[in-house]
Amino acid sequence: MNAFFNIHRLGIISVEYERDIYGTGESGLHKGLPTDRLISTWKLDSDRVEKKMEKKDPSILEDIPEENLENFSNDTAYIEIPKNIRALKETRLSEAIEWRMKTRYLFESAFQKGYVVEDFVFSKDKQRVFYKLYNREAIVD
Repeated sequence: MNAFFNIHRLGIISVEYERDIYGTGESGLHKGLPTDRLISTWKLDSDRVEKKMEKKDPSILEDIPEENLENFSNDTAYIEIPKNIRALKETRLSEAIEWRMKTRYLFESAFQKGYVVEDFVFSKDKQRVFYKLYNREAIVD
């Protein structure tokens, strides 16, 4: 997954979301879905990125507290995404579109409330995946 590599391994963060960045396309990758994207920032000289680049941390398996799932009133929040959006798109396009609209709303809400995407984690059973967000005031560069 690109998100795991870019965010968890390379230390990219995001504080911005852009709707349908590539417009309507016919490629197999996005056909049928809006091409919404997180806009990334890679602070190469930050301690966080330097530590991530020095060691390649394994996947993080977390118990996701229900009170932090899609709740932007704590220091930490989580946004769930489908484990395999491509497969979902191929088999149940309407459900994939519902996920896109839901995550669009959640990311835009989170960013408006001062959250930053700072990691990508898996549930303990490895069946669910989440973006992990922090309130900007709780982050140390």
